[in-house]
Amino acid sequence: MAVAPREADDAEGGAPPTALGPSSKASHLDFEKMSSEEIADVDVDDFFRELSEEEKEERRRQKQEKEERRRQKEEAAGKRPLHDKGMSPEEVAARIGTLEDDLQEMTAFMGRCDRPAVKARLGEFLVEMDNELARLREDPLELDDEDRRELRLFHLHKMQLPGTARTQRELVDEAAYAPKALHSSAMPSPPEACIEPWTQITTFALELGDAHSPLVTVDVRIEAVERLPANEVTCHFTKDSFDLKIAHSLEGRKYRLVRTCLQRNISAERSTFRIKRNHVIVELAKLPEELSAAATPRRSFAPWTDLCAADRQSRNRRAVHQLS
Repeated sequence: MAVAPREADDAEGGAPPTALGPSSKASHLDFEKMSSEEIADVDVDDFFRELSEEEKEERRRQKQEKEERRRQKEEAAGKRPLHDKGMSPEEVAARIGTLEDDLQEMTAFMGRCDRPAVKARLGEFLVEMDNELARLREDPLELDDEDRRELRLFHLHKMQLPGTARTQRELVDEAAYAPKALHSSAMPSPPEACIEPWTQITTFALELGDAHSPLVTVDVRIEAVERLPANEVTCHFTKDSFDLKIAHSLEGRKYRLVRTCLQRNISAERSTFRIKRNHVIVELAKLPEELSAAATPRRSFAPWTDLCAADRQSRNRRAVHQLS
């Protein structure tokens, strides 16, 4: 094909080769001086050139770096085994043994705890260790998404944490073996509490805040709560209590967290709750303290040392502190 080369004055040797490697066949074409027929005859492949050895090596290096970043990300997300290729089977077995001992001791310690905040933190550690054990024992690359989800739910069930969604197989089995109701008009219907008793929530995270924080935050972990209809999650507030109810239709269970005799009065009107992925955040609005005229204009709240008071007489006790 006869084409018009670029002006050159390149004539004496053509365009110098680029630093990246050899030029493509079309790199020296001057399309402004070519006819439409000549342009139509140019092949698209002429715009591509072969990579030099240096470029090929650079591409390989970039690909390896990308694979390494992906590997680290998948390890952090639990989608790839934690042990690398250099970890021997003996090292993997030793790590599994250490985790099993830690898990057993942590479980025993959790059974002796009474503080909800401590239980919540220990529960997080237990789930992390159990998931790490699963990643060391199994090859998650052979699991599809559904199997991986079921494995995660199994770990939550094993720790008996609230809000562990039941698998589809569990729901089918329960439906198959559930007692059938007698169709008789003479049989009175049982009260609702007998049909679906509430499961009391005992594990949650608690953030009391400082003297200038307007909220006490209660963080409740419930699996898949964000997928529930809005009317299945409610919370009723009074000046000294709150009652969180979650009718989990995906699990067929009902969860409840009720606390009365709060350590201090709250504003029921300004208290609220919000739903995040696998979490319900209850926000209790503190009432500001009555300050003297000489006090700082910054709003101050009486300190909270616990969520609930020991008894009614100890509620709303005035803090012994000096205003600076």
